[in-house]
Amino acid sequence: MTAVDAADLERGIIIKLQEIQADETLKYAYDIWQSREAHLKKRIANHESRVSNLTNEIYQLLGFASAFQGLLLTAVAQASQLKCHNVGIPLALSLFATVVALAGVWQKKGIITELKRTLSTEDLVRKAYRIRVQILEQQGSKFMFKDLPEVPNGGTPGPAGTCSSKWVTYNNGVVVCILLLGGICSLFIYRVLCEA
Repeated sequence: MTAVDAADLERGIIIKLQEIQADETLKYAYDIWQSREAHLKKRIANHESRVSNLTNEIYQLLGFASAFQGLLLTAVAQASQLKCHNVGIPLALSLFATVVALAGVWQKKGIITELKRTLSTEDLVRKAYRIRVQILEQQGSKFMFKDLPEVPNGGTPGPAGTCSSKWVTYNNGVVVCILLLGGICSLFIYRVLCEA
C-alpha cells in the first residue's frame, strides 16, 4: 500500500465517521456498539485474569498438600515411640490432606470451567459488536440496520470445546497426582510403623 492509498483510505474513514456523527440514529448505534464492545473486552480481560489466579491457587493447593504430606512423613519416620497400633492417626491425617486438596481442586475447577464458558460466550458477543461497528464505519450513511448480523444471546459456545477438553485432561492429571501422593504417603506411613 502506497502513501497515497493510505491517505485515501484515511480520508474515506474520516468522511464515513463524519457521516455517522451527522446522523443521530447512526451516532447512537455507533456509540452503543462501541461501548458494549469495550465493556465486554474489559470483562473478558477480568475473567482471563481470574482464570489465571485460580490456576495459580490450584498450584498453591498442590504445594501445601505436598508439604503437609512431607511433614507427616518426616514426623512418622523420626518418631521412635510410634508403633503399628498408632498408624490410624497418621493415616487419617494423610487421607484428610488428600481429600481437602481434591475438594479444593474440584471447586476451583468448577469455577474455571464456568468462567471459560462465559469467556467463550462473551467473546462471541464482543466480536459481533465489533463486526457491527466495522460495517457501520465502512458504509457510513449508506448503512442499513436490516443487513446486520444477529448478536449472539449467550447460546452454546462454539469452538471452545477443545479448550474445555484440554482442561479436563489437565484436571485429571492434577487429580491423579493428588491421589498418587496420598496413596504413596499412606503406604509409606503404614510400612514405617507396621513393618519396621
